[in-house]
Order: sequence, then C-alpha cells, then structure tokens
Amino acid sequence: MTDSFDLTVTRAMHDALRRELRHLALVTASVAPDPCTVLRTAAGWDLFRRALRAHHSAEDDALWPALRAALRGRPFSLARLEAIEAEHAAIACLLAEIDRALDDPGAATEPFGSLADALVTGLRGHLRHEEETVLPLARTVLGPDAWEHFGRVHARRILADPARLLPWLLDGADGPTAAAVLVRLLPESGRRAYARQWWPAYARLDRWGGRSAPPSTDHHPPITERGTGPRSTEDGNVMKVLLTGATGYIGTAVAEHLTAAGHQVVALVRGAEPRTGHAWAAQVAGDTADPATLAGVVTPDIEAVLHLAPPSTDAAVDAAVIEALAAPLRGTGRAFVYTSGVWVLGATGEAQEVGEDAPTNPVDLVGYRPLIERQVIAEAAEGVRAAVIRPGIVYGRGGGIPAILVDRARGEGSPEYYGEEGVRWPTVHVDDLAALYVAVLERAGAGTLWHGVSAAATPVRDLAVAAGRVAGVDGAPRVVPAEQAAQVFGPLFADALALDQSVAGTTARTELGWRPAGRDVVAELLSGSYGPVAAGAK
Repeated sequence: MTDSFDLTVTRAMHDALRRELRHLALVTASVAPDPCTVLRTAAGWDLFRRALRAHHSAEDDALWPALRAALRGRPFSLARLEAIEAEHAAIACLLAEIDRALDDPGAATEPFGSLADALVTGLRGHLRHEEETVLPLARTVLGPDAWEHFGRVHARRILADPARLLPWLLDGADGPTAAAVLVRLLPESGRRAYARQWWPAYARLDRWGGRSAPPSTDHHPPITERGTGPRSTEDGNVMKVLLTGATGYIGTAVAEHLTAAGHQVVALVRGAEPRTGHAWAAQVAGDTADPATLAGVVTPDIEAVLHLAPPSTDAAVDAAVIEALAAPLRGTGRAFVYTSGVWVLGATGEAQEVGEDAPTNPVDLVGYRPLIERQVIAEAAEGVRAAVIRPGIVYGRGGGIPAILVDRARGEGSPEYYGEEGVRWPTVHVDDLAALYVAVLERAGAGTLWHGVSAAATPVRDLAVAAGRVAGVDGAPRVVPAEQAAQVFGPLFADALALDQSVAGTTARTELGWRPAGRDVVAELLSGSYGPVAAGAK
C-alpha cells in the first residue's frame, strides 16, 4: 500500500522551508542593515510565509481530519496528532506577531529578533517531529484515496500562485526531485511557462536583501516535448490560447499581438462556418450568450483562456460562462484572464489615480460585474492562474468610444461630451491594451487584478475638441447633461459616459514590465486613424 504514497512534494516543501529558515536566521542575527527593514522590502519573507501557510492549511484541511478519523480508539497516536496541530497553531501565532512587528515602523529590533528566533527554532523542530512521527503514521493508517485527496488540495494551494511559489519550492532541489515535482503538478504548458518565464523572474528577485545566493539553474534544462524547459522557436508556439470576443474591436488586436508573441490563437466564434482574414490558428464553435454551447470548448490542449467577449447583461448567464470556461483549467495552473472595465469603480471624485485596491462602486450598466470579478479571482484557490483586466476607455485604429464623439460631432454640427464640465476618462490605446493581455497571460500571478490604463485622467473636453477637428467641425464643445444624453444613448450608457474618473495603471508597469507606447488619445484622433483632419489641425 505504501507505494501509493508519494511524498515528493511534501519533502520538497520541507527542504525549501529549512532553506528559508537559514536565510531568516542570518537576516535576524545581523545588526546592519536593520532586519525589520530587510524583511519589509525583500521578497523572501513574503514567499516564505505564503508557502508555509499554503502547506499548513492543506495539512489542516485535508490530511489531519482524515488521520484523526483513522485513529479513533488509538489515544496515544491521537495525542501525537494533537501535538502536531498545536505546533501549527503556535507557528501561525508567531507569523502573525512578526507581521504585526513589521507593520509597526517603530517596532524595537530586540523583541522582533526574539520572535524570529522562536519561529526558526519552533518550525525546525516541527518539521523534524512531523517527519519522524506523524507522516510515517499517516502512511500506515491512511488509504490511497485519502492521501491522493491531500495531494490534490496541497497542489491547489501551491498552484494558487504557481509563477512565484513553484520556483521558490524548487530553488536548490536536485534534478530528479525538480522534474518529479513539475511533472506531478503541471501540464506540459505549465512546465514550459515555468522554465521560460517563472524561473527567470524568480531568479531576479532580491529574496533576502542580498543575503541569498543566486538560485541554481542545474535542474532547469531547455524544454523539449518531454522536458521541462521552453520549446525553441523550431518546436512551435509557446501557448495555445482560446480567445473569446476574437472578432471584436479589442479581440482583433489581442489576437494579432498573441500571434506576434508566438502564441497559437483558437478563436471562439458563433457557428461552424470557417472565417478567413484573421490572425487565428483555428476556430471553435460556441456562444458566450449560451453557456451550454461552451461544454468541451476548453480541450486538454488549450493552455490558457482569454475571455474578451462582451457581457450578456444577465448575471446568471455570465457566471455560468465563467464556470464553463474555468472549470477545465482547475488544478492545472493554466491561465484564465477575464475582461472587466474601470466603470466598476464608479466616479472617483477627488481621489487621484485610484489603484486596483480601490473599492468598487459600479454604475448600473456594469452593476453585477464586480461579482463576476470575484468569481474569477476565486478560481485562483482552485489551481487556476486567474486574473482580471480592467481596461480604461479604449481608443486607436479608428474605433472605440472616441469614434462615437466623432460621429456625434459630424451629425450634430458641433463637438459634444457628456455629464459635467471637467469630466475625465482614463484611456488606453488598443494596441497597448493588447500588449497588456500578452503580459498578463505570460507573467501575471494567480488571483491578480490589473488596470489597463495608460493615461489616468484625460479631460474629455480635449477629446471632444479633437473629435470636432476630425469631423470638420469648429467651435467649442458643448456639455450635454447625462439626462439629455440618455435620450440618445439610453440612461445606462449615458451615465457611464458621464463618469469622472482618475485611474492608475502603474501596477502593470512596475510588476509586469508593461510599457504603453501608443500616441495619447488626442494625438491619435488627430493622426488620421479616425478619418480626415482639417488642414493645420495636426
């Protein structure tokens, strides 16, 4: 029976925790620089505590309850288990106390050092205690089903952030161990992402303030179809990506950027009739307005899903679509990227450049969308590399909402905008946004949220003036109150157009290396992509 019990991932986790305890001990034993400062700014502490909590929570939720049930009537063995559970609780308290000390800029170094020493000593003893007593006991009394259940839960907790936790886990592991863990936890596409993107990004981290040696790369060979490293360009594209909304304004640009980056696009389209003239490798029939048609579209060879199709306006339908597209990805570490929008934030008022942590206050047009965002983010706990992108007002290639301003100016004989004087829109060029989708697909962690915004607060009056120039209409723009605009656009869309927002897009720049390069929206309007421009307007 014991042949059914694979301890490879658990042993690798214990080895990684011991490695980090050595770094923690070195940091906290030093006087300069201040240990608190090092732990606040270096990545090592965050990775260590996240990995430890993932490991312990999996044991608490999936291993100890099964073991407790199997040990009924064996009080001595139950006492061993209770001691292990008490150690978990004590370690959790130490982690919380250290975090509180780090959150306090005035915390004294001496109590902090004592807490860190207690954690190092306590966790080392706990790991030894678990390996010598409880794990052998579990292998004796648990059946394969219980052990495999623990393995699945353990994998899901690690794969909640595979891009960071897997390289951390395998830093310093020998080749056979690394290969065994990667094969056990990741599909082929995930192993390619690990070697091509996740491991190099991890290797660049300042994990312990310069106190850790660069990670070994001995066990990270180049990928072959049987290996664990990235395929060469001769071997094929990096990922096969299912793209919804592929024929739309944003989806068309995203498909082109994915293809240019070497990815293989499979477009979800209504009907089976072949469509030509697109940057797709293949197409599959399905309709995001009818979740039942999505059964089976995420096949085992699909390595990521980018969901850009417009919402249905029915919360239950949209929730069912997320379930249909995300369920086949669970436990695989594969990516699922959902498209929301900055309108979920509502009017930002006096706040300047609000970030991804700002509370939502959606206008009615997107009233239920924050619920869908949370549904997507929750998939991270199921082993999906789930992420949400909130684009700003998209422009470029002659499309998007700015095209409406041009058409209205042409039709009304004067430029106009909506709401009140001074309204601002966060904006992004469609090609810059497409580049962000590629960056999130390739590099974003699980459970992350990104603002697709290149200009935080563009005065809409400036857009209206430029739209008038494009339409051949001179004169100052007029402000159309939302109530009056509702007669043209309907009340929901009119309220959204009238939103005054200032939204930051800096997180994607700093964490993903996103570099918007397109012209600003006024320059883009006057560049000619929206039609003729009056002489001298450029």
